[in-house]
Amino acid sequence: MNGLFNRVLLALAVGLLASSAAPSFPSTPVDYAVYPHLDHTEFLDGRSNAVAAYSLWGRDFFAVANENTSLHLFEVVADEVIPRGIGHTTGVDKDVAILDWHAFVVTGSGLAAVNIAVPDSPFQEGFVNLPGELLQIAVSATHAFVACERGGLVVVDITDPSNMAVAGGYAGDYVTSVCYDDGRLGIINDKSFELLDVAEPTSPALLGAFYLGYYNNHCVIQGDLAYVSNYSQTHQLDIADPASIGILQTLAIGSSQIGHSIGIAGSELIYTGANGLYFVNFATGTVTRSSRQVGNVRAAAAIGGKIMAVGDNRVEFFDDGIHENPSAPEVGNGEQLDQRGIILGDYLYGLSVADAKTLVATEVDVGAYLWWNLDLNPGGAPIRDMAHRDSTIVAISTSGTLSVATVTRYTAALQGRLDLSDGFYTPFEPDRTLAFLDDLTVVVLDQNYGAGRGSYGNVRVVDISDPAHPVQIGKFSLTLLYPEQIMVVGDLVLVSMYGGYEIFDAQDRFALQSKGVHPGGATGNGSSRFYTGGSHLYILLNLPVSDFGDIHPERLDTWDLSDPVTPVLVDQMNLASSGKLVFAGNWGYQGETGLVIDISDPAHPVAAANFSPTIDSAFPRVEVQAGPEYLVAEYRPYNNGPGGYTVFLPAQGAGGSVSAVGEDLLRAGPGLTLEAVPNPFNPRVTFRFELVVGSVARLQVFDLRGRMVADLGEEAREAGPHSVAWDGVDRQGRNLPSGVYLARISTPAGVASRKIVLAR
Repeated sequence: MNGLFNRVLLALAVGLLASSAAPSFPSTPVDYAVYPHLDHTEFLDGRSNAVAAYSLWGRDFFAVANENTSLHLFEVVADEVIPRGIGHTTGVDKDVAILDWHAFVVTGSGLAAVNIAVPDSPFQEGFVNLPGELLQIAVSATHAFVACERGGLVVVDITDPSNMAVAGGYAGDYVTSVCYDDGRLGIINDKSFELLDVAEPTSPALLGAFYLGYYNNHCVIQGDLAYVSNYSQTHQLDIADPASIGILQTLAIGSSQIGHSIGIAGSELIYTGANGLYFVNFATGTVTRSSRQVGNVRAAAAIGGKIMAVGDNRVEFFDDGIHENPSAPEVGNGEQLDQRGIILGDYLYGLSVADAKTLVATEVDVGAYLWWNLDLNPGGAPIRDMAHRDSTIVAISTSGTLSVATVTRYTAALQGRLDLSDGFYTPFEPDRTLAFLDDLTVVVLDQNYGAGRGSYGNVRVVDISDPAHPVQIGKFSLTLLYPEQIMVVGDLVLVSMYGGYEIFDAQDRFALQSKGVHPGGATGNGSSRFYTGGSHLYILLNLPVSDFGDIHPERLDTWDLSDPVTPVLVDQMNLASSGKLVFAGNWGYQGETGLVIDISDPAHPVAAANFSPTIDSAFPRVEVQAGPEYLVAEYRPYNNGPGGYTVFLPAQGAGGSVSAVGEDLLRAGPGLTLEAVPNPFNPRVTFRFELVVGSVARLQVFDLRGRMVADLGEEAREAGPHSVAWDGVDRQGRNLPSGVYLARISTPAGVASRKIVLAR
């Protein structure tokens, strides 16, 4: 399959099971692999800069340092995180460290000792003024070590928290981070990592240093390893011999986002950034799990099966997926897929890399061979965009040729073409160039740059009731400059433009009527994307960046279009990124962040869950395609070169409603189930299933890492009950080890799965 598809996006996605829904979202599709899942969000007044996890009196807690409202305590109780007391401090809280029943809080002007022995009533017990700009803190059993930027490293005696005193220090040019481990201290001093001996805490002594060449914002040490992070990368350092500290590896997790902090949770490193958090095996540097969630993450901590991530004005709680059963089956794998690929039933369609206009079909869960290919624009320009309705695919080329094709499982046919090139120019963005108005009509966005840059564009209406002879039946001028995307909401046609959108009443497809131009897009140096659902319009805003290292939350605005003359803004939702959203049914998926949005209430979207694409520095761009039975994550490099994709199973019902492809793809029926008898088994198991209608059926077995270990065949079967036996061997006939596996029966339009246990 190499070389058969055009530029694409980064691959990874997620198996989702309906039965694995998070407690607070009972109908939400949840990634059931070893990844954190968003539980809920609480908003605080002001920026939360740091969080520490600790145990006290046999109970688990989080302590959050907030600039405006001081120190917040939260307790983990079973599956809930419950707010406790607030300890008010002198100054602006920047960082926090816990020792016994005291929280030591770095504020804008000094160090506060907050008594947390009674979680509902914490109080400031002591305070000491310190020089410089206080940033971070680490504590030993008797002393606090505070990074004070130009004030160097300051050592504070905390044996009596009510009467703390400066006890020593270490001169530094620009000390921004500090970490402690068993008599040693790591600091970031200017552009270097320095390892200090603090056996005598008041007089730290330099053991060794490593020049990094750039400013860094966090460091941690444990045993013979240290990690140092800046805004773009994280280094793992070997500190076994302080005289020759060196880089062991550079982690890819920092290359695609602005990083904020790193911390330690047991044997893992927690990395937080502008749009996500990662857990990394401390010894190997490999990512064990990750999550992309709403908002800008500044710090995170984990305890008691919960993760707390803090950001600009909120705290987010996650169920730590490491405690769940890792059973996400990867059901297919592909090399290259065009970013304009679409899913119809069990089939994936993309454009050939050779000419970007040949439509290629492959089975979603196989991805290794092609059914057919079809030139959508013979002798013409590449395809700019595609849209589909059931088995009809409509494509528009860069020069304005509209093509209509019909597809089935085994064949495809080009029905007709229409030349729209009279002054036609499609938008640069290929996502929203055309849309189906109804089964017989499509609308096409014409930017009209052919008449000169800055010209007003048009909406063209094309009748495809006779696919062999498509006909333009209308051409309607737009009011604003620079049209970007076109969408259909019921009987309305919407066209987004820079800074707003125009609505047309399309009840009469021969005579669209403008209902006016409305604000809603980004202004200044921001931008926006527009999406539709039900009678609502969703505008994804990419807001301008203010100052270096500080990112505004992106935002999803929801507009009610019940009255197209007067749209009403009904909801605003902060997001971590303005990356492309894909809506399918009641769910929205964002490839860049792994965010799953629930729009079952169209007026009030909510962050419902997360899937966690693993970002590879070579393929940092991620988008998803969603169907009723598959979630396809596509990847590509920044230079738009070849990428790939991976296919996973979403939750039952999570992908929305997409029609099957062609008349020969008959539904297997909603009652398709797969039974395994006996279960557990040793070594033979019999799979039983029943087909409502005759169709091709394929039975496969996957391990918990998503690899197919057994393929029990694909064949045409009659309607009725069937059974297939398996002896617990892999595709090479070797006995598989004991463990949990996933059996899967797939028909052209229906899928069922069953967990099975091999107990030798």
